[in-house]
Amino acid sequence: MFLCGLQVKVDWQAINVQWLDQRQYDLIFANQLGAALEVEPHKIPVQSKDCGDLRISYSSPKEFERLAKQLGLMTDLKAGVPRTGYLGVVTFRRGACRIFLAPTYAVDSETQSIVIEYS
Repeated sequence: MFLCGLQVKVDWQAINVQWLDQRQYDLIFANQLGAALEVEPHKIPVQSKDCGDLRISYSSPKEFERLAKQLGLMTDLKAGVPRTGYLGVVTFRRGACRIFLAPTYAVDSETQSIVIEYS
């Protein structure tokens, strides 16, 4: 496999990249995550032309490691948060399905660490 440089000239000034602003991106990301269908790992379609967005939830770092291993994903954690994730969510594809492996707990957007809430 070889990587090649971009052969097409791109006018970056003409492209709207406002959605990359963190506040806008986080809102889009949260909407996509919220709209994703909650499924169990064993219910992910093996062959599907379009199954849309799916979400698998985990409730602890230990459960994340178990699910990630089961799904063939990187299991590394830092401060209890997946290294390959954004806000604790690891996004990956299986065929035409986009799958979010997402925590049921809060992750701080600045430090990317678990938010511990005391009651």
